[in-house]
Amino acid sequence: MLDALARGASAEGVLAEAARVGGAWIDPDPDAPDHRIVTVVRRLEHDDESAVLLIDTVTHLHRSDLAPFVLDRVGHAGNRLHAGAFSLPATLRATVALLVERPLDPEIGATRERWRPVYDRTEALPGNGEVCVTAGGGRSSILSLPDALPQRFVRADPSEDPVPAGTIHRGRVDSRVLGFPLDIWCHLPASAAERGVSGVAIFSDGDRLTSEVPLLPALDRASAAGALAPVATVLYATADPADRPRALGMNPALAGFLTDELLPWAGSFAALPTDPERRVVGGASLGGLAAADLVRRAPHVARNAIVQSGSFWWPDPADGAAPGEQLELWRGGGSAAGIRIFQEVGEFEGHLLGLNREFRALAEAAGATVQYREYCGGHDFACWRVGLVDGLIALLVEGSAPSSGRIA
Repeated sequence: MLDALARGASAEGVLAEAARVGGAWIDPDPDAPDHRIVTVVRRLEHDDESAVLLIDTVTHLHRSDLAPFVLDRVGHAGNRLHAGAFSLPATLRATVALLVERPLDPEIGATRERWRPVYDRTEALPGNGEVCVTAGGGRSSILSLPDALPQRFVRADPSEDPVPAGTIHRGRVDSRVLGFPLDIWCHLPASAAERGVSGVAIFSDGDRLTSEVPLLPALDRASAAGALAPVATVLYATADPADRPRALGMNPALAGFLTDELLPWAGSFAALPTDPERRVVGGASLGGLAAADLVRRAPHVARNAIVQSGSFWWPDPADGAAPGEQLELWRGGGSAAGIRIFQEVGEFEGHLLGLNREFRALAEAAGATVQYREYCGGHDFACWRVGLVDGLIALLVEGSAPSSGRIA
């Protein structure tokens, strides 16, 4: 397509074709059979602007030198585009976006404080693919290459009738247990009205999972297909994002919040199982750390955990690479027999990859049953949403197994 632009095709025609194919062209890489060439374009509006492709976690880890991610300028006067072709693993799933700056500050990635705000001014790729919108208004797309892990039930099958939507209850609790307010949600699939609730999933970061990267429609589809018996999904998120580390950073009061405040509220909408074997706690990043801590500290609350990219460096060593307190507790703790864990981490997560491998080994040594996989991706809700569906099926459906990533 870019060759066509060089031969005189209009920029408008190229942009229209980009939108038609979903925002990016995906072609074989002749030099690497296990990769694909991903080509993206964007209209060039000003001579001093630069467009940068943000690939979740990958660009972040290389933010000190963005040159490899800056799109070229192609075409001629009045018919110009930003365009870039990138060789990426064929198994990749990632949130991607374009950052357009006038001009591009070469120091924009020098510190986390300068880098984080860029995600509130990104653009999604052109086309009709799934668009994620951050609380700050940044827009991004989800890129799934041909050999990425299957995302069971995440996307609706256009050839099938829509499934009945579940019921979502939302509230806010000024938690006396934790000492700060939280937003809370309870989702019940349509089948729960007739069949009752057979399990409870308790997930952190409900704000992200109910808006930016919606999880609940996937659970409706899984329930309608019979892959999951009716599960009540109870979510929570701190009303003030600044309180998130206080809630999820190995807070000994978190279990009390679940049993004394969150689950009684959710139980007002349906009868919920109290058997910890039928409860799953889960989360990603600090939420993954919290899930690991909960099943270790409070197995009477839940004996199943979905641990995604757990922040096992906590509480904040200088370089983030040394094992944190949670790993030491698992190393020196008692038996974890009867605890079941679905764990995953991305291949592009830097030091978190090694720390999560260490957690897996320690949990297994303590007697927990761990289903573990490494996916091709980063610290990314687009990947974690898939894992939450797979994890629930693996933990709550007897004899089921998760979609396979690379097993370390």
